[in-house]
Amino acid sequence: MNTTLKDLFEKFCEENESYDFEADYSGVSEEMEHCIGISLPKEDSYMEMLMALTEYLDEQDFDDPNLELSNPMIDELPDRMVVYFPFAENTNE
Repeated sequence: MNTTLKDLFEKFCEENESYDFEADYSGVSEEMEHCIGISLPKEDSYMEMLMALTEYLDEQDFDDPNLELSNPMIDELPDRMVVYFPFAENTNE
């Protein structure tokens, strides 16, 4: 069985208790397609999370041939922020 990007995001969040995996995030805009993302407390640095995620994916030998990780977006919500990836599908297909 191939490990998907969704699987890797889930495992990354399991190993980092400050982060929560968002399996079906649609952003604050109702017009956006559902995608995967990571939520974190507002006081945490999303840049540090992105660096840790990049290092983790590199350790897992993830290569991004479909550019699913390009153009990450950030939503600031009242209690947290969500870093999401509009080009990353939320399915295991």
